[in-house]
Amino acid sequence: MSTDLVPLIGPVPSLETVFLGDQQAKDSLTVKSWAPYNRFAVQIADNGLDSFGLREGNYAIFREARWPDRECQICLVRFAEEVTVRLVEGIRSDLVNLRVSGDRIPPVELAPTDFSVVGILDGVIFQEFAGLVPVETDDFDWGA
Repeated sequence: MSTDLVPLIGPVPSLETVFLGDQQAKDSLTVKSWAPYNRFAVQIADNGLDSFGLREGNYAIFREARWPDRECQICLVRFAEEVTVRLVEGIRSDLVNLRVSGDRIPPVELAPTDFSVVGILDGVIFQEFAGLVPVETDDFDWGA
């Protein structure tokens, strides 16, 4: 099994949004697998998706993608200059449902043109098992 370094951004919440400009890649996360696509990691800032295995402090590994390829995937979504992590439902509908686990905050129904998907969840690394490496540059492209 090979080792990959992926840029680490965050922390990013699921119960609210966070300003994109505050999120810079300060470290890389060591991931023990190889993937044929670009990946990045965010540290989870709250427990809004805990019933899906994303707990505060853990690291979510996302593959870069512009739209989910299956129903009910956890995605990093972008609203103009803010980002958050949400479960995306109804990907083939006129209105898409963005939600967290339980009823902590109400789900949001939006047209697919009202937000963009930056990445789709590819894996989770528990905080106590994470290997961090400082990066030499702050450059990270959040996509369009």
